[in-house]
Amino acid sequence: MKELRVYGDSYTASIEVDNHNWTYILAKKLGYQEVNRAVSGGSNAVIYYRLYEDIRKNVICNNKTGAIIVQLSTNGRFYNDWVLKNYPQAGSIFLHGEFCKSLPYYVDNKDHIDWWIAENNLQLEDLGVETFLHWLKYHVAKKYSNVKIIVMFNTVSRNFNFSQLENTENFLCFNNVNLRNVSENEYSNSYSYSEFTKYTIIDSRANHLCNPNLELLANAVCKIIHSNETSILSEDIFMKGIITRIEDEVQYRKYVEKGILSLSSVVLNRMHLGK
Repeated sequence: MKELRVYGDSYTASIEVDNHNWTYILAKKLGYQEVNRAVSGGSNAVIYYRLYEDIRKNVICNNKTGAIIVQLSTNGRFYNDWVLKNYPQAGSIFLHGEFCKSLPYYVDNKDHIDWWIAENNLQLEDLGVETFLHWLKYHVAKKYSNVKIIVMFNTVSRNFNFSQLENTENFLCFNNVNLRNVSENEYSNSYSYSEFTKYTIIDSRANHLCNPNLELLANAVCKIIHSNETSILSEDIFMKGIITRIEDEVQYRKYVEKGILSLSSVVLNRMHLGK
């Protein structure tokens, strides 16, 4: 069985809800085995590092790997060598001190972490993303000519230059699809994300998408892998306004009964702790 290898952040990471991340659904549709290397809260550096290490270790190859999903994260997330190797989810966690006060590494290195966040150069990070994308197209896609490489974004920077990144037979970059837009369009625009998750504490949706949109995304990418018809995927194909802020367990379970969400013990536990 061929593999679908996945690199990204929470928009693609494997979760505890019956493997209901969209790339798991996609792998089933393709008849592939999912190997999910995405990390919720991870930085772009984690994505670069994990993909590069897998290539270096020869775990990616033309006759075993069917497709690779590379879903790039938001710039500005914390990383260093220790984080990359030991705590990759710290990319976003370390931006919010209240969530990590008990972590020894954070406590011992708080001044360094605060300095890194304050001094980080986002324009230089943009250049790093562009360099990575060119490496993907002009080296990785050529090296693995039998492997479909699908590049997606949670948020696409306006500063990126895609002029030399036209799609090829096995390199497809979707810079017109912003997964964060798709996610935010599911609930009322009157809520910020922090307001939307006020009572559940964490997002009640897998990969920040309700079940119907997880299925739509998996279907679209499956068709694209088979046909190379990139127009199949756009933000217009997704459902909008299908969920509102969840304020109690009864409301949450109603969404589960309707198939909008999958039941998660993690979400329930967080809701109970937040009372």
